[in-house]
Amino acid sequence: MQWKGNTTSDRPRLGFQAVVLRHLILLTAVPVLVMAGAGVWYYGNLLEKAAEEQLTSSASHVRDQLDNHLDVHMHAVSIAAFGVRHAIRLGGRDALITWLEQIQRSYPGFLTMLIADRDGAVITATRRGRGALLADDPGRRLATVRDREYFQSPMATGKPFISSVFRGRGLGSDMIVAISSPYLDESGQVAGIVEGSIDITRIPLTPEHGPFRPAVAAHDRAGAVVFASAAAPAEWDRLRESLGAGTPGVVRRLTALPDPQFAVSMPLRNGNWTVTATQPLDAVERRSRTFYLYASAFLGLGLIVVGRAASAIARRVAQPIVDIAAQMRHYEVGADFSASPADESATAEIWHIQHELNRLGVRLRESYDGLRSALRERDDANKQLESLLHNLDLKVAERTAELAASQARFALAVSGSNDGIWDWNVQTGQVYYSSRWKGSLGLPPDTDLHDLSSWLALAHPQDAGRLDAELRAYASAGKDLFQIEYRLRHADGSWRWMLCRGAAQRDEEGMALRIAGSQSDMTANKLADPLTGLGNRLAILEGLQTLISQSIENPSCGYAVLLVGLNRFKLINDTLGHANGDRLLVDVAHRLGAALSRSPEARGQIGRIGGDEFAILLESPAPDVVDAIVEAVQAEVGQPFHPSGSPIMLTVSMGIAHWRPGYRLAEQVLRDADTAMYNAKTRGVAMAAFDDDMRASALRRLEIENTLRPGLERGEFIVYYQPQVSLQTGRLFGMEALVRWRHPVRGMIPPMEFIPVAEETGLIQPLGRWILREACAQLARWRSLPGAGELKVSVNLSGRQLAEHDLPGVVRQILDETGLPGSSLHLEVTESVVAEDPAAALAILNALAAMEIGLEVDDFGTGYSSLSQLHRMPFQTLKIDRAFIQAIHTQSDGIKLVNSILMLAHTLGMHVVAEGIETADDVLQLAFMGCELAQGYYFSPPLDPARMQALLEGRAALPPLPFATQSELLALGAQHPEIAAAVDIHALGLMTR
Repeated sequence: MQWKGNTTSDRPRLGFQAVVLRHLILLTAVPVLVMAGAGVWYYGNLLEKAAEEQLTSSASHVRDQLDNHLDVHMHAVSIAAFGVRHAIRLGGRDALITWLEQIQRSYPGFLTMLIADRDGAVITATRRGRGALLADDPGRRLATVRDREYFQSPMATGKPFISSVFRGRGLGSDMIVAISSPYLDESGQVAGIVEGSIDITRIPLTPEHGPFRPAVAAHDRAGAVVFASAAAPAEWDRLRESLGAGTPGVVRRLTALPDPQFAVSMPLRNGNWTVTATQPLDAVERRSRTFYLYASAFLGLGLIVVGRAASAIARRVAQPIVDIAAQMRHYEVGADFSASPADESATAEIWHIQHELNRLGVRLRESYDGLRSALRERDDANKQLESLLHNLDLKVAERTAELAASQARFALAVSGSNDGIWDWNVQTGQVYYSSRWKGSLGLPPDTDLHDLSSWLALAHPQDAGRLDAELRAYASAGKDLFQIEYRLRHADGSWRWMLCRGAAQRDEEGMALRIAGSQSDMTANKLADPLTGLGNRLAILEGLQTLISQSIENPSCGYAVLLVGLNRFKLINDTLGHANGDRLLVDVAHRLGAALSRSPEARGQIGRIGGDEFAILLESPAPDVVDAIVEAVQAEVGQPFHPSGSPIMLTVSMGIAHWRPGYRLAEQVLRDADTAMYNAKTRGVAMAAFDDDMRASALRRLEIENTLRPGLERGEFIVYYQPQVSLQTGRLFGMEALVRWRHPVRGMIPPMEFIPVAEETGLIQPLGRWILREACAQLARWRSLPGAGELKVSVNLSGRQLAEHDLPGVVRQILDETGLPGSSLHLEVTESVVAEDPAAALAILNALAAMEIGLEVDDFGTGYSSLSQLHRMPFQTLKIDRAFIQAIHTQSDGIKLVNSILMLAHTLGMHVVAEGIETADDVLQLAFMGCELAQGYYFSPPLDPARMQALLEGRAALPPLPFATQSELLALGAQHPEIAAAVDIHALGLMTR
């Protein structure tokens, strides 16, 4: 408080009570006013935000409903287009109508659907509830759609299309939308379109509700109002024009309109449609004004209460102070307050003030005496400190000498090491890099590298983020050692692999204060194959990525990747041992190098990218160079190998991928080369070059792999049965169970497409068990038919099934469940399956034979089994592959070859079944040579269960044999001297029984 003078006659400008009152009012009323104003402002903003959020939510809700509905029907049209090609192939126009009706039953939102060819002519059309629309049907809308937007757009772009809204003639609505999608022919070209019409007015569009009632409308690309929850279409057009080209999804205030509005516009994903939502500004401001009125009333009442309360508090607080001031004026001039006695007549507060002043003087005197004593103690402590500092100087000098010696030893160790040293001060961010660290990257010692960002700038783009994250994670974590492998850019532009290690100095909380460590170049070890010394997969990928980058900058710089895979290498490893297998791989690596050196003009790199796979990376190769290297590889690898002393012949499958403009990543090129190599192995050729057909085949294979298990779970597979006929009696002997896949989209898929995939994925085991159970159950039911009690059913066993140790138990369980005797079941096994592990196969086959199950060698002559193995196995039947039957007509020694197989089988006491019998001459020749059983299209193709049952019940019949008696067979055989010359005496004995 400021006074005018120092005399007792001076007075303050304001009384103490008034001052207290003023401050109380300022301390209470002003914050109340500020908070009230802030609350009013906040509530107004809150109302606007709530209105904007509800506006956005309603527009988004309507947009999502429209998007979802159009998505569903666009998806349905795409499905319909996908199935058109199969429907045309299966049944023509009737199949197309059935297909469209099926789509309309699944998606009842379509009013009509049509299919048009590439000229716009309508092939067929359907209407919900009426089926197909014929050409003379008055309900049919048009005969050509050439001039329609929904025909022109998908034909031009090859993509689905959603039209603007139009009036549907004869459909009873002004809001019709056409959704169309192109379909492809067998060559993959656009062959026409599939179109479906939907009524937009039947879509249940409902904006979300809330405290406000926004109006929502949807417009198509032509500006027509598709849906409106309120207001007239003209008003919606004005609102949409006012929004203009504003940012979609952002709420705007349209104050230039006669009725100011909040408005927002959102585009749909499908088509150039928009959804617009609006809310009058007055609806929001009306709530704000109501709040302002109530807030003002409560604020005025509060200020009155605050004023009266402040006045009462001021009087209560100020009065005792006024009394104290009056009492202290008695001691103001020359009074020894500390020694004056307390006035017993004064108020308690004043008496206590006087008493405490006296006590304060006593404490001041005591404090002065204590201070003097403390000064004396300080002087003594200073003398002791000087002595300690002198001793400390001596120790510092001693330790400094020791530190200098240690630093010298450390510098000597660092200079003798190949590692670069780094030291990161985490607190300051500075990083020290040694000359060796910089030199490992080809950088001069004076290169300006001073912080972590300089380090990260040199790191590979794929490794920089990981290096930064792991360094900072180590700085905050309590790990003992930091270690990372990553790539840094060398001054020559190449990437070097580095091994970086470090340790941290941490504070009491475990946070790193500094991290120091070393870094060494490990490129040679990182990119080398330890067995062959060639580059590994990583080295090939890095070299290939460099060539890809060069070709992107300069398209004239081409490249090619030749992938070389060793055939049957696993068998060599299993028979000769892994040590000999490794020696073989090293020898192959040397021979590939020799093959590459045969072409001096070839610039390439060889690497081992897998167990038995090698890659040759060629830079800018000419076509004749590639051909020469392929021939050289075949010539080098075709020479005998001697890993264990005995010669071994080895074959390879090669796949090549040439430069393409679309390649961006090395993995893509290597993947396509691998696809080509797999194609070469599958086709049994030495080399295949990648093309688009291989990619399509790989995609089809992937599609089969992805849908195989769901198809098995959904019951999409069916077992067909091909009859086996006795060539002596002409009667039905049995049947072979053959699986087929009824795909819901692709139709019937033959086994040659999905069986190899099932083998690779392991699904052949559940599929094989299902086929075995289904065939046994079906034959058990047929055995009750007259004359069917002795029939046999043959089921193929895969290699994976034969490798199951519990296969006999599985077969026994299936026979028990179906009630089929073991003698009625034959199991077919290929030679190659037995050759993989003869000992294990013999144990399984003996267990099956003990159950009286018939065992057959399938596709004899196409595998790798030896006669000794065949003689040891408990086979009762041998099946001649269809290729040998065809050789009878195409090769001069074909008859002798088939007769030799028959002689071998009969010598071993085995029956023979010939596959692929297609003509009467086939039947005559095989019967004359003594073959007992035959199956093929001459007798019958594979039959579904219904047609096979008709054959068993006599409602269908097999074709008769081309001879009636054995004597007639002998007479017919005499007309073919080439057959008679090949038939042995044993066969004639069988023939004349």
